[in-house]
Amino acid sequence: MGKVEIKNEINKALDEVPEEVLAQVLDLLKQYSSTKDSSFSLLGGLDKLLSEDKELLRKLAQ
Repeated sequence: MGKVEIKNEINKALDEVPEEVLAQVLDLLKQYSSTKDSSFSLLGGLDKLLSEDKELLRKLAQ
């Protein structure tokens, strides 16, 4: 899958999440893009974010 296709799939997924989650994802991406620390893990941060908000996401989905 190429970069354009990945971006399209990300956009589709983002269309389905609540605004609060979008704001958190944006903060995470900004943090990732501004860091020079190679030990920073985008996926680890995203996993943490999603696990912390799992119950909130479940309630919002209902």
